[in-house]
Amino acid sequence: MTPWHVFTILAMACGAVVPGPCSFQPDEQWDCSLGDPCAGGFACAGDGFCKSADIACADDETLCTYASLDRVGICVADVDFDSAPAHCGGCFQRCRGGGACVDGACVDEPADGGCVPARGHFDCPAGEGCLADNDLAGHCDASVDVGDGGAFAGCDSGADCEGGLCTDGVCTRPCDVGCPAFMVCDDGAIPGGLCVPLPAEERCG
Repeated sequence: MTPWHVFTILAMACGAVVPGPCSFQPDEQWDCSLGDPCAGGFACAGDGFCKSADIACADDETLCTYASLDRVGICVADVDFDSAPAHCGGCFQRCRGGGACVDGACVDEPADGGCVPARGHFDCPAGEGCLADNDLAGHCDASVDVGDGGAFAGCDSGADCEGGLCTDGVCTRPCDVGCPAFMVCDDGAIPGGLCVPLPAEERCG
């Protein structure tokens, strides 16, 4: 067997275990770009795929672990705790309402129990939806009929989606924690930005 045959077999085997960017499927067990935690013993790497959690974070990073999931988390740059809306002042301390993170504290957030209707239900606790009081402000309410479509599920309107946001026929989310593969942030669409799908011709070059 020539070295080329060995390389080809290894490449095929690796491709079957860890998908590449052009074989991306939102429901693949190795994909964590949508915010889902990895299986035990794996961590969500910067490229959006689950990799061995035995690979330690860099000296200037902190491993943020998911509650009740042993050795499952993501590496966050220490400097991000001062300015990142997804980890403001600590792991997973997300600024609501498109609020900014300044020196490790969220500013310009809605009041407790408040939400920004343009952001769907993402400012509300699980089981509650954002009920609009006017175009700019609303409050979280358990009586809101929240859809059941997860990220990338097909939709006709925000009412079909768990997060209340539907763009170009798919359920989506704000850019607070970054956008999944094949999506890009439209900064001006809503407070905090909105993840929108890339055109099909731009997905795999």
